[in-house]
Amino acid sequence: MLIYNTTFHVEGEELLSPFLTYMRDVYLPAVLRNGHLRNPRFVRLLTDVGDNLIGYALMCEVDDVQALKKWKL
Repeated sequence: MLIYNTTFHVEGEELLSPFLTYMRDVYLPAVLRNGHLRNPRFVRLLTDVGDNLIGYALMCEVDDVQALKKWKL
């Protein structure tokens, strides 16, 4: 099993609500649709990522590199 991580940076509080809505309603369902990635963990990063930037990470489990390659296609 592998953990596939994607990090996002949101510029400013005014974009945070639309970003979170998009992640919940569009991006996350699309990522999980084919079943290769599972057990998503979407977290806010507490580290400083830059001026006026808010960091988030999405981590999902995947069986192996071959399954990840199939998902990315």
